[in-house]
Amino acid sequence: MTRTAGNPAVRAWAHRWVYLLLGAALALAFVAVAAWPLQLLSRALPGPAAAVTGVVVLLVPVALVGTMGEVRSVEGAAVAALLTGGVPQRPQPATTWRQRARTSLLLVLHVAAGGAAGALLVIGVPVAVLLA
Repeated sequence: MTRTAGNPAVRAWAHRWVYLLLGAALALAFVAVAAWPLQLLSRALPGPAAAVTGVVVLLVPVALVGTMGEVRSVEGAAVAALLTGGVPQRPQPATTWRQRARTSLLLVLHVAAGGAAGALLVIGVPVAVLLA
């Protein structure tokens, strides 16, 4: 059975949302792990300092995970699928610290954008329905 291609605009839209929702799932996992330290920090520090420290506590573990060599293969395949719309070849694992730093930055941006999109989706849709 062969599959028809479908509308390219719809496929690109779907790929973007799948990529963002993957980032949202990763953000949810990191927030679940960091919830207890974040709660302790919010009680111990004043408002603005707690917010800045909370962002650091959330993003540093994501950046550290991004330095693992195999993350480059997974993130590279996800980005290539997002940009090309096809099934790409996976890049090789990171071998240099420069590659690891770029992968870490990409993962932090992916998780941050996905977390924002997931929060807007979970909060924004019900609010829009209530206001309509």
